[in-house]
Amino acid sequence: MISPMASEPAPDVLVVDDDEDIRVSLERGLRLSGFSVRTAAGGVQALAAVAEREPSCIVLDVDMPGMDGVAVVTRLRELNVQAAVCMLSALVSVDPGDRPSRRR
Repeated sequence: MISPMASEPAPDVLVVDDDEDIRVSLERGLRLSGFSVRTAAGGVQALAAVAEREPSCIVLDVDMPGMDGVAVVTRLRELNVQAAVCMLSALVSVDPGDRPSRRR
């Protein structure tokens, strides 16, 4: 558990995942560890949240419908967002050619 000094705000983490159960679990664990947490259910929401206030760190799912995690990171870097990004995946590969096709 982190222990920020009383005068320092808790580090801000943005959790981005289309799976609500995963998003809520990560949010709960990070809050219990002393972080300030915001969430987004997808890539477009994540970019809007970052535009509102840049977080210290972004925990980002790779495989999301619409704008996937790789596209989000690409756009963040184009916008010169400096937040650290931790990408999560249950996939063996992040190469789009290796992903099974899925409909959403």
